[in-house]
Amino acid sequence: NTILEKPLVSIITPVLNRAGFIEECIKSVLNQSYPKIEHIFIDGVSTDGTLEVLAKYREQYPNRIRFISEKDSSVYNAWNKGILMAKGNILGWLGADDTSPEAAIEAVIKCFTDYPEVSMVYGDCNVMDENGKMISRVYSYDFDLKKSITTACPLYTPAVFFKREVVDRIGLLDTTLPASEFDYYIRAAKIFKLQRINKVLANFRLH
Repeated sequence: NTILEKPLVSIITPVLNRAGFIEECIKSVLNQSYPKIEHIFIDGVSTDGTLEVLAKYREQYPNRIRFISEKDSSVYNAWNKGILMAKGNILGWLGADDTSPEAAIEAVIKCFTDYPEVSMVYGDCNVMDENGKMISRVYSYDFDLKKSITTACPLYTPAVFFKREVVDRIGLLDTTLPASEFDYYIRAAKIFKLQRINKVLANFRLH
């Protein structure tokens, strides 16, 4: 499978004043074993040096790093902007203080390749402290639509990846809701097939 045939993955990261963490986030995506990734940053007008870091990396990796900086109303508003900017056929969301394990995207693409009928892939999350030290692993579990609506949803946002066809069919996030991403997953799950993989797909920072 040549690099030309591989799907482009778009990772969307909303950011506001995360100069202390943003470089680690950028590097974790640049260091992925999977080669075709664009990383889109939606900045809410940072004033702490975040923009300088983003500009430096965009200059070094013009085909891989893109960003805009403007006011937004919420993280969901920022995600929607990122979805509209994304060129990839596979999309994912990563927090500006989170990181992506080295082989995460490769595992996601392999899953989509092995199960062509699947439109959304998700996995486990490592929880780390402010200094990047691992605290625990949060395990996802098989998706049950009824249970997800009534009790808990097993999808952890930075460990979820979906095909563009999901956006084409269900549109953008509903920015009026307090837990818009869970609403999005449930809307998607009513139509599309989800697949869980037994791998850590994101490191989530608690601070």
